[in-house]
Amino acid sequence: EIAKAIREQYLPAHSKDRLPETPIGIVLSISDKLDNIISFFLLGLAPTGTEDPFALRRQALGIISILLEKRLDIRLDELVENGIKIFASLGFEIELSELKKDLMKFFEQRIFPLFTSEGFSYDVIDSVSTFIKDTPLWTIKERLNAIRELKKKPDYEQFLLSIKRINNIAPKDDYEWVVKIELFEQEEERSLYEETQALSFEVERLLSENKYNEAIRELMNLRDPINKFFDKVLVMDKREEIKNNRLALVKAIQRVTLKICDFSKLI
Repeated sequence: EIAKAIREQYLPAHSKDRLPETPIGIVLSISDKLDNIISFFLLGLAPTGTEDPFALRRQALGIISILLEKRLDIRLDELVENGIKIFASLGFEIELSELKKDLMKFFEQRIFPLFTSEGFSYDVIDSVSTFIKDTPLWTIKERLNAIRELKKKPDYEQFLLSIKRINNIAPKDDYEWVVKIELFEQEEERSLYEETQALSFEVERLLSENKYNEAIRELMNLRDPINKFFDKVLVMDKREEIKNNRLALVKAIQRVTLKICDFSKLI
């Protein structure tokens, strides 16, 4: 087992190379590559332009490929942070947040082209970019596949238009908007709220099980209630309290949609 792991430590050696297979080999390969990348960054020898004399880009791609293909439940940000902390524990003076930011940017610059080479369009990749920092990479690919399938559906454009109506009017601030059901005046806003509440729990459940196609299917059920709401209800009511309550409802729907992806990035 040790001999196999040492052999697999250097895999993949190039873009078409096989990946390590044994658990120890996988751990050793990731550890070795991460150690090299952080070491050179600490020494101020990060790749610049087309120059990459220490093949750090290839090693980063190796880590990404292993995390993706082996479907490892390891977040990239945690992996990087733990790697940095090991160096800090050895006495290196490190600005943790700055180094982590530089390393994450370095990895992200490898991830986007990789997904592009696999046939995912730029807008689809962009719509899930916020998840790369704190979600296992294989789940990002599952999201990408689900969104690509969504775009093939005949009612995709109508669904996207309804979500964009939400995004166009949803408050941009971080204020904790709270819906007060006692302020509802019309059946369309009450109905939309109830459907959103029920759907939110179901979407959460499906996402926790990495069922992205199913989560999107659930979300598509909101299209008609959203359109009825905007057709029948004046969101920007002259009464401040009513207006804010309707904006809170819109914000609640947006929060549900963002759990899957940023639909405003899709074309």
